Amino acid sequence: MRNLGGVLFAVSIVLCADAEAQAVEIGERTNHYVVRGATARDLGAQMAMLGPVSQSGRRSWAFTDWEVRTTYVLVPTDGGCEVSDSRAHVELTTTLPDWPGNGGASWRLRARWKEMLVHLVRHENTHRTHALLAGERAAAGLHTLARQDTCNEAERQARRVLREAVQASRRLSLEFDRATDYGASEGVSLEEGRDAATRVGNRLMDR
Repeated sequence: MRNLGGVLFAVSIVLCADAEAQAVEIGERTNHYVVRGATARDLGAQMAMLGPVSQSGRRSWAFTDWEVRTTYVLVPTDGGCEVSDSRAHVELTTTLPDWPGNGGASWRLRARWKEMLVHLVRHENTHRTHALLAGERAAAGLHTLARQDTCNEAERQARRVLREAVQASRRLSLEFDRATDYGASEGVSLEEGRDAATRVGNRLMDR
């Protein structure tokens, strides 16, 4: 994969709950890989060969990789141990195709590529939303975590909150991919009509 470099954004979202605030810190990067070709089949083959590798080990036309981390302080109290100063950190990397040398292609293909890319970005943005939701759930869960008998138990519960938040969003993303045929039903295709080449493209979106 050829990496054209990325754009990194870091922002902080403040969520209010029970008159207190928790923060979800977000770091985002967008990478691009170059594809070349003058036909839809050429471009599909390039994306199949050069596209990002998902967590399942398969290549796809685009992919949004994310992870959620949490930080907190364990505070011993007279009645046990509490989680304090908790934050969630969401790191996202979205990888998309780039077709810079498209001057020799037909105007129809260039138009289809532009349209496909709009749908592809929209599809990946939904996965981004799922990632942010995991961060929000983790932050809220830590904020409302009850006092535990020991700090070991408080840490165990804090880890459970993170694990469950991440698993819930992973399930959302998987269900979303299945419901949209990995973006194909949303317009992630270079072909006009659902012919054999389109179906190949759909499989390439598998995660």
